[in-house]
Amino acid sequence: MTELMLIAPLHNFGSDKKLIELSDKSCIRRIRKNELRNMIHKTPLPEYQEAILSQLSLVKYTIEEKIIVDSNYPRMVESKTVGDVLDALRLLQAGDFNTSFLFLFDRKEDMVVSFSANFDGVEHSANPFFLKMEQIPDFIRLLKKLQVMPIDSYLRLPLFEFTYAFEKNIFEERIIHHITAFESLVFHQEDKSIEPVGKVLGIAIGWLLGKNQRDREKIRKNLVEAYELRNAVIHGNLKKLKKSFTDKQIERLSIEIEDYLRQVLKKFIQE
Repeated sequence: MTELMLIAPLHNFGSDKKLIELSDKSCIRRIRKNELRNMIHKTPLPEYQEAILSQLSLVKYTIEEKIIVDSNYPRMVESKTVGDVLDALRLLQAGDFNTSFLFLFDRKEDMVVSFSANFDGVEHSANPFFLKMEQIPDFIRLLKKLQVMPIDSYLRLPLFEFTYAFEKNIFEERIIHHITAFESLVFHQEDKSIEPVGKVLGIAIGWLLGKNQRDREKIRKNLVEAYELRNAVIHGNLKKLKKSFTDKQIERLSIEIEDYLRQVLKKFIQE
């Protein structure tokens, strides 16, 4: 048997705790620059080392998971832990962070046996993610819920749409994925969406999240607008899009709709 360490550096992530234990085999921990440098120098393709080191120069934390495999293990071992950790953090609160590199480190051979990289995915944000010590119990509870979620759960599709939207840099595209998630949740097991879709979504989510009538009306109005924007985009109605929405309005709407979806998914996942 061989013990491997899967290492996923986190961009734009910080915390006031150096070690966050996720299980007996996984954690998020602060990593020193010399640790990263030493690991990168043990990658199998030397010509990539300086480029990777440059991309990871500001990384302070990594997700790590111990994996025990037999001697015939494949060159890249898949892990669901990393994906669940990313999902739990994104559900916990807003903040720009990601992981664009995965390293598989063989302790016995003292070398990186394989790695994957997405150089285009490295962006340094003015809105980094910071996990406070008092938030860690809520984060761990969310993570545990995700790890036991049935593969056929009705929450799988809206959760996928929520997380996939983070890969999009255009706010209009994010809104499309968020609206798809809301339709999946509100019209679950229905043969088709109930018209008028935007208004129905707004009323349903408003009653679910709103603390008072003013909150509910704001949520309803935002979801109606988001659905209209979604229709203008997917039907190629650029004239209506430019006439009805400014860039700042679209950005503001995207941020608010994302937060509504975050709140709804957390509520349902934690039931």
